[in-house]
Amino acid sequence: MKKIIRSTSVVLLSGTVAIAGALPSSASSTVSAKRTTVSVLNALVTNGVITQEQADAIKTAKKPLKKQWKAARKAALAALVADGTISSTQATKVRKFGKKVRSKQLVRKVGLTAEQATLVATAIRVSNVASLNGRLAVISDLVTAGVLSESQAQAYIDAVVAKRS
Repeated sequence: MKKIIRSTSVVLLSGTVAIAGALPSSASSTVSAKRTTVSVLNALVTNGVITQEQADAIKTAKKPLKKQWKAARKAALAALVADGTISSTQATKVRKFGKKVRSKQLVRKVGLTAEQATLVATAIRVSNVASLNGRLAVISDLVTAGVLSESQAQAYIDAVVAKRS
């Protein structure tokens, strides 16, 4: 099965999930939010696509990903501070934005130049891709373990992507 998401491809084949391609210009289509995951899982359970036990397994398997994403984001911002692109005060302000960071917000609310904002937004998008790759790996592991079928995993991926589009 193959799903094209703008310029990003999500593929689920034989229990393996992969992501390839360029990031879309908007981070909102690739980022994760707790409420989105819960509402997607609730919808899949309500529609009989997955059971509540499977939804709980997905939630449990994804818990460590938030810490990994925060660490990746912190490291990306630290690198921008280390090379003098932004100040540590600006990095702290950026961290408060969560996953949906847009260049215009950074210019207005953090006081970055347009060039700085573009560099920061790009660095955060890279950490968001790492987060998405982690999510896809978790789903792949659940397929391999027999917790989810490939069609259920693909339904979850499609629902998350649709929610972000």
